[in-house]
Order: sequence, then structure tokens, then C-alpha cells
Amino acid sequence: MLCKMKKLLLLIFALLLIPVLSFPAATHHAETTALLREKILGMNPPELLSFLLEEGLVLPEDFDVHITEMSEPFVYNKTPLILEGVIDDSHRRYSYEPTNQMLFRIYAIYEKLGVIENG
Repeated sequence: MLCKMKKLLLLIFALLLIPVLSFPAATHHAETTALLREKILGMNPPELLSFLLEEGLVLPEDFDVHITEMSEPFVYNKTPLILEGVIDDSHRRYSYEPTNQMLFRIYAIYEKLGVIENG
């Protein structure tokens, strides 16, 4: 009987310990995500585009040809809206298809990084 009681107490202790041990990991992930969001939002247009390209962004043809005139301003202006959850990838916003492609691709990278609010 005493042996069963010890096993039961050990099991209860183990079950209570799991959430306690996982809490620091969840907190660390939230802090890391917040820091990454802050870093992204603090980048200037060329830095931000370079970051996204390093993360795997493939530019649609017109955006690839007109980096300074189109790509840099687009990622710089749309990034805060995407990160705040104002813009998502649920529908086409523009009549110009490369612009929609660019938006969806940027969104996918931020989603992969886990930095979109409520995303």
C-alpha cells in the first residue's frame, strides 16, 4: 500500500512539474519573437529587403527589375501592416498580380518566422 502511494505521489509530482519546466521555454520564445519583430520594424528599406531575401523571398519579375523603386518601398510599407495583422493572405488586394504575389510571399516568410500578431 505504501509503495502504491509513493508511485501515485511521484506521478502527481511529475505531472505538476511539466508545466513549470515548460513555462521558461514559452517565455523565452515570446521574448525572442518580440525582439525579432522589433528588429524587423527597425530596419530601413534596403536592410529589410535584404533580410527577406535571405529568409527566402523570391521577387516577382517586375519587383526584381525595379528593386529601389518598387521592392524596397513595398516591403517597408507593408511589413508593419502584416506584422500587426492588418493585412493577411486571405484575398487578393491588388489588380496587379505581381503585387499580390509579393504580398503573399512576404506574408509567408513572416508567418514562417512566427512574428505576425494573431497569426
